[in-house]
Amino acid sequence: MRRVRILVLAVILIAIVCAGISLYAYQHNKRAEENTIDIIKDFTGKEEVDVSGQSRKPIDSMTLYDGGVLEIYTETQFKGKDTLNILAKYEKKKVKTVQMLSQLEQTSYYLKHIVLEDGIEELEFQGCPNLETVVFPPSIKKIDTRHFKNLKKQITIYVTKDSYAEKWAKKHHFSYRYGTTGKE
Repeated sequence: MRRVRILVLAVILIAIVCAGISLYAYQHNKRAEENTIDIIKDFTGKEEVDVSGQSRKPIDSMTLYDGGVLEIYTETQFKGKDTLNILAKYEKKKVKTVQMLSQLEQTSYYLKHIVLEDGIEELEFQGCPNLETVVFPPSIKKIDTRHFKNLKKQITIYVTKDSYAEKWAKKHHFSYRYGTTGKE
């Protein structure tokens, strides 16, 4: 009888521990889901298979941090996509700054066009050697010259009249046009 009680208590204790671990994992995953966007439809492209056999998309993950910083992380350099449309809101949260990151030297080798929706104030990227156009909304407040290093001859910047982006393009001698879609 005593062994049965000990066995029952051990089973109950194991069940309580397992329930606690499951609850912790659920809460941790829920917090991660609130901040991380794994491949949303506006940004997806063709699937690829990496060396480990894992299926990949042009964007491996996106994270929206407090303060409106959207971090786009890729190791595929946006292969299979040439245009990236970046929305100014995600799940009712405002995106102010967009950072495109990679462990690779060239973050976005395949990108030719970047279109920022009105509301975005800053774009941070590097290593886009084939970039042809960037559409800056009237809301843009900061453009870092080094992001456009070696692109002056090939890039056209779309701006709105009398905007920060227009003044920046004039000051740094970049070709620009008026427009909000890049197709004008």
